[in-house]
Amino acid sequence: MIRFRVAFILFAGLTFALAASVAQECATGTDLDAATKSAVEQAAQQYAQAAIQGNVQALQQNSVGSLATDISPVQTALANFKADLSGARASTRAVYLLNYAGQGRPEFYCGIYNSPDRIGLLINGLTPGKWAVAIEDVSGGKAPITIGEILQQQGAGWKMAGFILRATEIGGHPSDWFLQKARDFKSRGENHNAWFYYAVAWDLAAPLPFMSTAPLDKIAQEMQSLRPGDLPSPQNPLSLSAGGKTFQITGIDAIPVGDVLDLRVRYRAQAPNSDTAQLYQDNTSVMKAVVEKFPEFRDGFTAVIARALDPNGVGDYGSVSEMSKLANAAPPATPRP
Repeated sequence: MIRFRVAFILFAGLTFALAASVAQECATGTDLDAATKSAVEQAAQQYAQAAIQGNVQALQQNSVGSLATDISPVQTALANFKADLSGARASTRAVYLLNYAGQGRPEFYCGIYNSPDRIGLLINGLTPGKWAVAIEDVSGGKAPITIGEILQQQGAGWKMAGFILRATEIGGHPSDWFLQKARDFKSRGENHNAWFYYAVAWDLAAPLPFMSTAPLDKIAQEMQSLRPGDLPSPQNPLSLSAGGKTFQITGIDAIPVGDVLDLRVRYRAQAPNSDTAQLYQDNTSVMKAVVEKFPEFRDGFTAVIARALDPNGVGDYGSVSEMSKLANAAPPATPRP
């Protein structure tokens, strides 16, 4: 199983995107009345503390929507971040009060538009009423993380409708480190490496995946200026010859594995799931071929992970190889279930 830890996004029927224009009411900081601010902060702190203690039952009892009936996604996320939550403490970074009338897109701006401090939010799926978004900084565990909470006002209290855990660093490196690496790769013309490192820099800097800020927008603008046109997708796969066969590569992306950043390659399997020996061999061939086609990846990643996707959608087979072994075309990949 690949140890994937960029972010876990858990929500109750809500979908997220970046904000684009002013439409709804948002208040934060000194614009919040003291009583409302205190109530939201107390609720957010209560739920963050329950998460730190692993008290899933308490979180479910204070949830609304789908989380009230199925808290298992939260439980999975807490297990993945167990080392970062153990012995940690939470402090409230920011609270945003959202008043949605039910008309128009649920997009919000807090602060003066186009000012360096403005915050943009877009949370599709909100129902009319008062909502709040709280960001909790969690420190004292293995690595710092953030907890984002979407709260809905229920009577005099605030219930949890969304719960988001996000890493803020990889291997001790924060967003700024990956941003500088991206710029270094860009200066050397290694735009594929730069693209992936920009994406990681944005993700680590964003406490919420549906938030827009001036620094985040700057990273996004730099990133979009060098977007590679040859990265594959399921709709536009890359045909790649490897091991005497032609494979359809459906995705290449960067993925944190432990304390390092690896490259993940997904492709359409040509062997059945039961033929693990052939899949293992195909994975090795695909990984070598990808590195040969994009040699700059040798500078950007520690290892390559291959996932052979079953064409019937019933699973995949994965293996991983250190980049140095692929670059030297030496030993075969290590099996990864």
